[in-house]
Amino acid sequence: MARHTNNRWIVTFIPYLWMLALFLIPFLIVLKISFSATVIAQPPYEPVFDFLNDSWTESVEKFKSLGLDNYARLFSDSIYISSYLSSLWIAASSTFMMLFIAYPIAYGMARAPKSIRPTRLYRHSLFLSALHGVAALFHA
Repeated sequence: MARHTNNRWIVTFIPYLWMLALFLIPFLIVLKISFSATVIAQPPYEPVFDFLNDSWTESVEKFKSLGLDNYARLFSDSIYISSYLSSLWIAASSTFMMLFIAYPIAYGMARAPKSIRPTRLYRHSLFLSALHGVAALFHA
């Protein structure tokens, strides 16, 4: 029994590794790009940091010279503000539509007799996945 408890950390480590790979690393890449200077080239930015070629002191000096010009442009240009507000509207309306549909289904599944719960779970999961696709098309 003690042998199984020693390996329990592996099971809890897998979600953290998954989150690191699929959330934190792309977030850091986008954060690095957000501080870059825009240029007409491919890719359309010039990186401020180049950790492979710059020394530690060069990276520190570049970090000190960073500005928030790119972020100031987000709040001064109306196209970014309208895009942000549109994204918030789409996210909020989608969330409320899914809650309006999913809560009665979840309540019905919870109150169903135990003998038919697996069947209902399967049937409703198919319905909700199809409904999610329809909601995505509706907001596109």
